[in-house]
Amino acid sequence: MKQNISSTIHPASFRDRSGFIFTVNKEVYRQINNIYKDEYEKLMKSGLYDELTGKNYLLKHEEVSPDLLSGPDGYKVIKPQLVDFIIYPYEWSFSMLKDAAILLLNIQITALNYGMTLKDASAYNIQFSHTGPVLIDTLSFETYNEGEAWKAYGQFCRHYLAPLALMYHIDNRMIRLLKDYIDGIPLDLASKLLPGKTRFNFGIQTHIHLHSKFRKNYSSGEIDKYKKKISKTGLLGIIDNLKNTLKKMNFRPGESIWNDYSRNSNYTEDAFENKREIVNDILDYLSVEAGGNIIWDIGCNTCTFSKIAVEKGFEVRAMDSEHDVIEINYNKHIKGIDVFVCDITNPSGGVGWLNHERESLLDREKPDIILALALIHHLVITSGIPFRKIAEGFNEISNWALIEFVKPEDSQIKRMLQNRGNDFDDYNTDNFEMEFGKFFDIIIKKQIVNSERIVYLFKKRIDSK
Repeated sequence: MKQNISSTIHPASFRDRSGFIFTVNKEVYRQINNIYKDEYEKLMKSGLYDELTGKNYLLKHEEVSPDLLSGPDGYKVIKPQLVDFIIYPYEWSFSMLKDAAILLLNIQITALNYGMTLKDASAYNIQFSHTGPVLIDTLSFETYNEGEAWKAYGQFCRHYLAPLALMYHIDNRMIRLLKDYIDGIPLDLASKLLPGKTRFNFGIQTHIHLHSKFRKNYSSGEIDKYKKKISKTGLLGIIDNLKNTLKKMNFRPGESIWNDYSRNSNYTEDAFENKREIVNDILDYLSVEAGGNIIWDIGCNTCTFSKIAVEKGFEVRAMDSEHDVIEINYNKHIKGIDVFVCDITNPSGGVGWLNHERESLLDREKPDIILALALIHHLVITSGIPFRKIAEGFNEISNWALIEFVKPEDSQIKRMLQNRGNDFDDYNTDNFEMEFGKFFDIIIKKQIVNSERIVYLFKKRIDSK
């Protein structure tokens, strides 16, 4: 019997008439509608699906019981492989976006060899597994007809080429524009923002500046008149030019004070080794006691402690506000660690239709354990967030918090408090423990040798205020 699953349809899945994502008992499925029947069968029977999944270009799936079909439009239901954690493009580093872009172009080339083409090029159709970027939208393909232009070309330029060009020529933080422009950065805006020298770059001049000017000068109806038939060879030439344009743009480090990984510069070798031992022992304890294995490493820096957690069987979401940090960690390809750019003082909120289409960070997942090493003093002194607010926030999202507190006697804190007057007189160990004690119990407290730093393990109190 067909099920009524309308209430479980994912809010990011309503735009595609070919099908939709839905959940049953927290399991994720995709319905394929009758309108997409022929294209789906061609994908599966032509050999394209086998080649793409064999190369880890496309997420694998299995066909499941038709009992899960909803409504008269349903054709089949598939169950895709699970993606551990959804990371949106505006949370990616430069190389994450570049790798996703090149993957999509490689998929398009492969699809053309099987008589199919990508009908869309949304960056939201790409996610990162432990093998790298992967296309998660099985319904992105349609039959290719000789002479047709690539209908997803404009979307590719908005979602990939424009933000990469802006990151490369201006600043890595320009990727945040993708949060405001959910269907990619408008090419006229990108053209205005890019420096004049890019007009001498053939790829950017063609695919952004001239493309933008053409669309500005003609309405949609007029553009259709000017569309010319393009051979498959010509289409492959355009794709090859896009790839070459992308390959010439490489990550450029910013001017971040952290891009030399200097956060631990005032540790002695003995102190840092002792910190590793303490964190290692606490993670051993948590592997038995925590009751869950998702860790958020907030302000992950070099991912040194994320790697220890992964070795103990935890799944880690490593986040940092610095693009340079995430770029370097992404290129390490550490299995079991999902890295993304996130300023925890202003994490990604919900965007898109009714703010539900792209979920906020906290709607996507809440951790079992928060790892906040050498972070609290930045939240308090740099961002002005009181201890109570930090404790209240950690209590809201997690049962456990592994925190390193840097005492005011530490040389780094003394530098940070210079010229601050009496603004942070309440920044001390007693006040820190009092405010966190309103929400958590102290389970472990360890002083790091030869330092003014303490590592705490907090457990949420049932009667937290």
